[in-house]
Amino acid sequence: MKLTDEQEKLIKAKGNTILKAGPGSGKTLAITTLINQKLENWEEDYKGMAILSFCNSSVEEINKKTVDIKYPHYIGTIDGFVEKYMFYPFYTSLLFKSKNRAKIITNDDKQFFDDLKYKSYYKQECYKCKSTANDIMIDTNGNIIPPKKECNNTNLPCVRYKQLLLKNNYVTYDDVMSISIFILKKYPEIAKLLAKRFPLIIIDEAQDTSKNQMELIEQFEKRGATIIIVGDADQAIYEWRKATPQIFVNKYENSDYNKIEFLENHRSSQNICNATYNFSTLSKTAIAVGKFKNYVEKPIIVFYDDIKKVIDFFNEYCEQKKIDVNKRKILVRGRNDIESNPYCDIQQLWKNEITEKMIKITLLKGKGKINEARDILQTVLFELIFKETIVNSDNKINLILEKYNLEQWNSIINNFLLEIPESNTILKQWEVLMQEKLNILLETKKEQYIKIKRNSLKDKTKDFKQKEVYYFDKEYMSKSSQISTIHSAKGKTYEAVMLLIKQRGKLTFNSLNQKDNKTEEIRTAYVAMTRPQKILIIALPKSVKKNFYKSTKFEKKFWECIDL
Repeated sequence: MKLTDEQEKLIKAKGNTILKAGPGSGKTLAITTLINQKLENWEEDYKGMAILSFCNSSVEEINKKTVDIKYPHYIGTIDGFVEKYMFYPFYTSLLFKSKNRAKIITNDDKQFFDDLKYKSYYKQECYKCKSTANDIMIDTNGNIIPPKKECNNTNLPCVRYKQLLLKNNYVTYDDVMSISIFILKKYPEIAKLLAKRFPLIIIDEAQDTSKNQMELIEQFEKRGATIIIVGDADQAIYEWRKATPQIFVNKYENSDYNKIEFLENHRSSQNICNATYNFSTLSKTAIAVGKFKNYVEKPIIVFYDDIKKVIDFFNEYCEQKKIDVNKRKILVRGRNDIESNPYCDIQQLWKNEITEKMIKITLLKGKGKINEARDILQTVLFELIFKETIVNSDNKINLILEKYNLEQWNSIINNFLLEIPESNTILKQWEVLMQEKLNILLETKKEQYIKIKRNSLKDKTKDFKQKEVYYFDKEYMSKSSQISTIHSAKGKTYEAVMLLIKQRGKLTFNSLNQKDNKTEEIRTAYVAMTRPQKILIIALPKSVKKNFYKSTKFEKKFWECIDL
């Protein structure tokens, strides 16, 4: 694929370079093209590139689009690179003179850790700082740092426990990074040799690096390695994993690196680019240049008071626009925001097999799976009418032909399926209607075919008989609705996205309406808003409607508003 003039800037850059690449800017294409060109022209046998990223998914994406990367080059996560070339080769021999390989702490060997805690008078937490041992850091100068500044006593139980861990060659993942930087500082000849071994280091997703990770890269920079850093602070959503996006911002604003900004968007329409600009730190609005750049639909704000209704609206809207179910996604802030479906967990809800099967038929019909629904219905009605279980198809046909011809039998099945209540029928009403239809068909009055539990002991499901039948579908609000977290959608593209924002939680209208675009919640929302190619919908609770129209974040000319 031919690069744009903007992407060519990265290929032609000389020396240390930092690229600020917005969503959909084609930065992966630019990076992989650069890597492929470097590999093709590489002449050193014992020196190579180190191609690093924050997470394995980014590494895999680069691997897919480059030629086979092998010795003398390295591709992997920053943590993996540090473990392989710095920590394991030098830690035990230089610092502890041990012959045993250091171990990274996991939940294994619990008894061993309990014994160490006993020796250091350390129970579940430190009596002073109330922290666990994993909170105690080693700084890049090799010193053990308690979690709180006021804890300057090196004789604290938590510090003694940490010392015992180190003496027994146990470290945390954070320790690995800090100790490796300490080694490079204490033994500068090692840093020089590694900088010669890897004269070019490319770091992707650099907005998600930590302070220590960037400090380690700078040790290579000081020893003459060429550094290429690629990232976008607006898409930094891993602060809970110690990512520090401000490190990338400072590097972009204050270093003497070559600075490149990608402002083209190959993913989204111009309407989406216009609407999402106010949530970014881009120097100007991104220019849509991709296949859907002229898509006419404006992004939509939907005010809702019922989550089911807003999900139905999104799916119906996508159907109107002919967007396949696999190309649409509903995104929420966290797993707790994905609606659970407690109605499916009510114990012994269907008191007999007939009721359970008739509910399943109703749900299948509601999803348009008519053939599956018909097959189950035929079995149920056969057993009710002939009071026999189907053993084989020959017996079944012989029994049917004793009472009906095949045309009559098929007509009974088809007509009954047609008259089955829809899946949006209230359960209490469905119970009555289904019982009536079976009584009419079977010419009975007193026989109770449909049996449903009378009540639920749980407060959340006490109203279960007032809920529509689809509430008892285990796929409801999950697979069928295509709901997932924003974090799981990072780096992905869909034709249509709805960002579902609730009244309470981390991501709310108030947190989205902040002036500072550098907050974690705005960055998280921005990642969601920049996933779609054609359709962007933000669902907001009706209670924020009044404040919404005062917002400067949502410029009215870029959004269409709908009240459900």
